[in-house]
Amino acid sequence: MNFLKNTAVYIALLIISVCFFYYINSMSKPLNKWEMSRYITPDSKTYLDVGNWLVGKCEFVHAKDSIAIRPFFYPLVVAILESIHPLAIIIFQLILWQIQIFIVYFCSLKISKSKLLAFFIALISISIVSNIGISLHVLTETITSFFITFSLLMLFVFSCKKSYIYISFYLLSLSFCSVVRPSFLYIYILSTIMIVAFNLKDMRFIYVLSIAMTVIPISAQSYIMKKHFNTYKISFIDTFAINDYFLSGLELYKRNLEGDSYKYQYIHTIRDARRRYIAEMIARDGYKKASENIKKVFLDNLTGYPVETFRQFKDLVVENSTQPSSIFISENKEMNIFFKNVTLLQSRFILTINIFSVLFFTIIFSIFILNKRYIIDNYIMFTSLLFFCIYFTYLSTGVTFWQGDRFLIPIYYTSIILFIYQAKILFQVIRNTSSQLSSIYQENDF
Repeated sequence: MNFLKNTAVYIALLIISVCFFYYINSMSKPLNKWEMSRYITPDSKTYLDVGNWLVGKCEFVHAKDSIAIRPFFYPLVVAILESIHPLAIIIFQLILWQIQIFIVYFCSLKISKSKLLAFFIALISISIVSNIGISLHVLTETITSFFITFSLLMLFVFSCKKSYIYISFYLLSLSFCSVVRPSFLYIYILSTIMIVAFNLKDMRFIYVLSIAMTVIPISAQSYIMKKHFNTYKISFIDTFAINDYFLSGLELYKRNLEGDSYKYQYIHTIRDARRRYIAEMIARDGYKKASENIKKVFLDNLTGYPVETFRQFKDLVVENSTQPSSIFISENKEMNIFFKNVTLLQSRFILTINIFSVLFFTIIFSIFILNKRYIIDNYIMFTSLLFFCIYFTYLSTGVTFWQGDRFLIPIYYTSIILFIYQAKILFQVIRNTSSQLSSIYQENDF
């Protein structure tokens, strides 16, 4: 009976989410134009270039610039799906999005023990329209969000069942995430270090070996980069982000023009000049040398203009943390305004619950310390890993601009689950502490 009830809930979520997916995307553009949305952004075309090279449809020289910045996994998926049907990539990303909704419901149910509350949280997750709209585009946000949400599920199951095989799946998911969006390599590395530090004494050799094997996707990408660009970096995308965006914007701060009414025209001019500069450097010295030079320029600016660098970084993080989506492009201006307002509200909602999650964690930690108790290792590890994933993503937005909420889409569902988890733990801690204090008062009631 419970199985049938759970199945009915998942079917209901499936029907609601698919209908809502169709409704939201149809508001932006009709179904017969979804196919045209796939490669509407400049970034989308670079994934197809790499995918065509991987399946032998073009020579390396024709895709070299894209290969330098796009790791292999997502482009390979795109190339395979494109050979099946033009809409296959959209259907694939719809499925990934749907699985994440199921994960949100499952985790919320296990945490809250309430089907009604879990269902309501799943509906909130469905209503986050940025994750829906991005699925029409050949961009990495949907698959990155899937890997992050799936890794959360594996970490959550591990904290319940204490089986280290789930840790291996957690790290493998982050490893694939790293060869989709390279910045998550740092999350993979820190996660590996923390997990080993917390659990090595209890792990058998077979689990240590399985954890070591999770590096295979990253190693494959490093091999590609070493073979073609003589570097073990998994991508040069950070070089272009720093050059095209951060260093371009920094010129305004160095001249105190960040508040000027013509700042966007200035940034366009500076960015175009910097793009020509790095293109000439790559043509002359190659990608590796150009990357090293840009890194040196960045460090020189960091040491020469630390205040201006910090100010721009801070402003970009704050700005990008509360931005509306940039991926809803409709011919109807009223629809564009609608999506802007809705996605602006959702980005601020997610930021708010992340702030409350930190506040809850601080209160929980303080209560444990004041009561002279040791905090459970699994709680610390689970919470710390998720906090690092979320806030590292927020901080990474301080390098670029004009992206809307694209960089934050992968952590939306993780943020919701972490908030529910922290709220439950806080409630339990306060309740248990109150009960203990009450018993102490009763024992000393003369």
